[in-house]
This record gives sequence, structure tokens and C-alpha cells, in this order.
Amino acid sequence: MDFWLRSKNWLNELFSTSWDDVKQEFNPTTVAQGVATGLILTAVLAPFVPALGAAAAAGGVVKLIADLGANLAAGKAGEVLTDQQPANIQLSSEQLLAIAPLVQAEIMKDEQLARFADLIVQKLNLSEGLQSSRLSEDDIQRIVAAVGREKQQIINKAGRDIYQQVGDHNTQNIYNYAPPTAPALDRSFTYGLPPLPQPFQPRDELMTALKEKLAQGNTALSAEGMFGVGKTTIAAALAHEQYASGWDILWAAVTKTPNVEAVLGSWMAAVGLDTRSHPDSQAYPALIQRELSSRDRPVLVVLDDVWPNSPTFQFKKVLPPKGVCLITTRDDKVAGNDSIVLVGDLTKTQAAGLLDKLCPDAMELDRAAVLAVAESVGRLALLLVLIGGYLNERRKRPLQQAIADLTARRDVWLARTSNHRKQQGVSDQEQETVAEIVALSLDDLDQQAQATFTALAAFAPKPADFSYAALQAVSGVDGETATDTLLNCHLLEVAENDRLQVHQAVALVAAQRTGAEQTARSLASFARYYDDFMEGNRHQPPLIQSEFAQLERAVATYRAVNKREAARLLNNIGGVYNALGQKQVALQYYSDALPIFREVGDRAGEAATLNNIGSVHDDLGQKQLALQYYNDARPIFREVGDQAGEATTLNNIGGVYNALGQKQVAL
Repeated sequence: MDFWLRSKNWLNELFSTSWDDVKQEFNPTTVAQGVATGLILTAVLAPFVPALGAAAAAGGVVKLIADLGANLAAGKAGEVLTDQQPANIQLSSEQLLAIAPLVQAEIMKDEQLARFADLIVQKLNLSEGLQSSRLSEDDIQRIVAAVGREKQQIINKAGRDIYQQVGDHNTQNIYNYAPPTAPALDRSFTYGLPPLPQPFQPRDELMTALKEKLAQGNTALSAEGMFGVGKTTIAAALAHEQYASGWDILWAAVTKTPNVEAVLGSWMAAVGLDTRSHPDSQAYPALIQRELSSRDRPVLVVLDDVWPNSPTFQFKKVLPPKGVCLITTRDDKVAGNDSIVLVGDLTKTQAAGLLDKLCPDAMELDRAAVLAVAESVGRLALLLVLIGGYLNERRKRPLQQAIADLTARRDVWLARTSNHRKQQGVSDQEQETVAEIVALSLDDLDQQAQATFTALAAFAPKPADFSYAALQAVSGVDGETATDTLLNCHLLEVAENDRLQVHQAVALVAAQRTGAEQTARSLASFARYYDDFMEGNRHQPPLIQSEFAQLERAVATYRAVNKREAARLLNNIGGVYNALGQKQVALQYYSDALPIFREVGDRAGEAATLNNIGSVHDDLGQKQLALQYYNDARPIFREVGDQAGEATTLNNIGGVYNALGQKQVAL
């Protein structure tokens, strides 16, 4: 049933007023430009008019509509609707919002529009109006978008209320953001490329080997090596150089369990393709390849931290004729036939050069002792960075004592280094060394820095990242001083876009040093922060997308303590992917949420998720499957007394029958 027919039925039902009476009283010729027929005003205002009370008899309603049309024709809309004294406005907040489509007619002048929008912000109580209205999500989006394009603060204020009322039934229409922009053709672009660590120690022999293989025409390269040797840094260094030489760069952190469709969806946006226009995620690789080929530039695709059984072939499909794929891995079985460059420990010269940058005072004071410590840890890049951070950021002990404390542990570390073996993860011996170096650093730091470090246990480690604000919220430590201290100790790292990261080995130490009670508090603060973040930014999917790794962590946290919240968050994440056009990913999240809602007996959540799953299948053209889920959702909405949800589902069912050509069933 279409928008205008619903509006007619609403008016007839609510006021016992015939549609012909309305058309007779409302002279269409009096309304300028975009409201020539007056139907927009009538249709949008109708659900809200009951707020006029007993005085709003049928004739009064018709007169109100006609008077507004006359005012518009007389050019007085700005004066009528933007009186400086809100108390003089006879329309309710909801009715003011209902008149928003008049803005689209461009009748108001700019200054009148601004006053009108400000007035709505002052008087708006959107959730109250939605609770009693019969508007669908499409109708609400029409109203909000009419003003939102001109006054973004209205969207910001109204977005959360809108979602609380209707988002659980169908999330796809509440978002308002611009489609992605294609990168300029006259210069290269990057996506996901991490910054080089500071300080950065070049490894010329590895860079030369990789470049030689590129010059030989190799299209599949592999940087292979054990934990902590710096494979990601080498790959990033090569990518930065190639980018400077005119290459396009696509980077993905693959890890053990990659979300392939989500990564490809991000790459789609990076090359300017809107996933909302391409619901079939299976087509993403071909679409990306075509777009990259049209740019006629060499392309480097970096797949970082690849594990056995990772579906790298899906990512390699995006390679254009001038494309090269570089894999970093800890496992010698992953590379296959790729041209392999082995990444080992730093050379003695490189280790000394890195320590000169990390802790120049210590190297000047006792160079031989510091280099001896470096040898005891096998010149492993990660351990050298932690040692340098400790020697550079002392707060309590003199530098000579700090060097002595490291020297005292040298024999133990050397024995561990002699016994370690190449493996995919961190060996127990290496993790013990990491923990001991971190403990030395923390002993020298104040309580705020230590509390901030403890909070790191709650966050997903590299390759995930997070904001300064998130760390402060979880740690409870205001300001950036403590965070900067951890950065100086290299217990934290700077990621892309001035965000933060924590190495997996360091995050493990944070977890080991945190008691059960403190861990529970940190995880609760973490889950709350990201839950609130998502609630407050639902109308900005690209912003939420940057936090997906941490949101996944929040889901895992909730699974352990509150399954209902886990299901709700999964459902909401699915809604964001749905809005981004990544339907298959949305379906995964909805499908994960559904059995949890059923397990905890949340019938309302179950119905909402069934409806959302039906919506995805509907968008994918799987109409019969969509009907099945809609029909499963409808009786549950009725059971829990959710009339809005039932109405939405009925509308969706009607839409499916309409698409199938069964018009009478749809009506």
C-alpha cells in the first residue's frame, strides 16, 4: 500500500472526513512550487493532528490545512512558522516537524529556514510523537530528511529517538550519509595503510629483496617470519614507498578469522563504489578489479597477518592486470608458490641503530651494556622496542640503575632465546620476557599511567585500533598525559588517523596483571562505552564502521555477562551493515542474534530480528524467503503487543506481494 493511500485512509479513519472534502477546501493552486497539490502536507500532517485535541473537529482540520496553504501562497510561511516566541506557535512540536516537507518547496528564505529549524530543535519531543503515530520508517525518513539536509543538528537530535522507536523493526531507512567518493584519477590513493612506527629502523636488505622480486614481475610475494620480527613494518615500508611512486594501495589485516565481505565492502567504498547499489557481495571482487583496472595504475594489495586456511583467494580476486599481492605470515605453509622473502631478527647494526633512536641517553651512558641486553633477547624487534621504551621513560630510578636491572636478567633471557623456535604465535618464553620488560616499565610509572595500562586488557589488540576517548572512558583517567606516557614507553602504538593500538603480547600482559574484579570493571566500562557510542551515532554508519573490531569485542564481553545485550548489539551491528548495503554481512549478524534472543526468551527481540532478516532477503530479491520470516515475525509482534512492529511487518508483507505482482493481496 503506497504512501498516499495510507495517508488517505489515516485521514478518513481519524477524522471521519471524506477525501473529497479535503480536496475541495484545499485549493491546490494556492500552493507554490513543490507543494502544488497540497498532498504532502495533508499526508504527513494527518497522523499528528490528533494532538490538536477536542477542538480539532473535521472542519477544523480541513481549515488548518487550507489556511496553511493560503499562508504559503501569500509568502507568509516564514512569519507563521518562525515566530521568535515559541509560545505563540499554535502547532505542537510534532506538527511543526510534520510541516518539514514544506522546506523542500524552497518557499522559506534562508534566514526563515534557520529560525524554523532552530524552533523545531527547541520544541521537538520526537519520541512522544512517534509513540502514538502510525508512521512507517519511510514516512519518518521523509520528514526528517526534509529538514536534515539543511539543518544537520535536527538529525543529530532526532536520530537516536527515531531508532529507539522504529530501528528494531527495520533499520535500513534511518541513516543519512553521502555515498563514497571515487579517488582522484590524477594521483594514487591508499586504504588501510598503517603509519610507519616511530622511530623507524630501515632494513635495506629486505626492501631490496622485495623490490627485486617486484621488478622481476612477481605478482605474489610473501614476507615470512616468526613473531615480533617486524613483518608488518617491512610491508608498510614497501607500501609507503610504492605509494610515493604512484601505486594504489589496498591493505587488509586478515588475522585468524577475517570477515571477508566486510573487508571487501570497505574496499568497495575506498574505490568509490556504493555497496548500497550492489547488494550481491559475491560481485565485490570483480567490481573492485574493474574499478582499479580503469585507473590504469599499478596496485599493491597487502594481506597482513595471514594464517593457515585464511581465504586469501577472495582478496586476490581484486587484483587488476597491474596488481601485486604481498602477504605477511608467521606460517611457512601459507605462502605456497608465492615468492618468499624471509624476515629474521635485526642485524647487530640495525639493532644498534634502533636503540640509538629509542634511548639515546642510555646508549651514550653504557652502549656496551645496552647492546649486550639486545643480544640476550635475540635482537627481536618487539623486545628491543620495549627495552628502549623502558630506558627512555624512567620516572623513579636513575638511568644507570635501569640498565643494571636489565643486565641482571640478561642470562635468563639469553637462555630463553637459545631455546625459542619459530612458531605462529608467541612462545611462552618470549611472553615471559615481554612481561618482565613491561613490569620494569610499569614500576617506574605513576598510578594514572598504570590504571590506563590495565584498561588495555579490555580492548581488542592489533590490528584493531581505538580512540583516545575510548581509552579514557574505560580507564577512568581524564586527559592524555597517562596515554602519552604509555606511548613513550612503547606500551601503546599510534595507528592510522591518530588512533591507538596495543600489541597482542602487551595486551596479554595487561590481562595477566589485572585481577578478576578490576577486569570485570574494565570490561563493563568497555562494553558500556561502545554500546553508548553505537546508540549515539546510529545515523552515521561509516563512523560506526571504524569501530567494528571493538564492537565485536563488546559483543564477546556481553555474551559472558548479559546475553540479551549481546543479541541486541549483534542486531544493531547488522543494522549498520544493512544500511551500508552489505546485506550478506548484515544477515550474518542478524542470524547470530536470533538464537540468543530465543535462548533468553526475548520475544520482542526475536520478532525484530526475524523482520530484519526478512528485510535482507527482500532486498536480495529472495521474496518467498522474506515472506517466511515476515510471517514468523508478525504473530510474535502481536503476542508482545507491539502494534508498530506488527504494522511494519504487514507493510513489508504487502510490499513483497506487490513486487510479486499480487496487487490485491498487497492491499
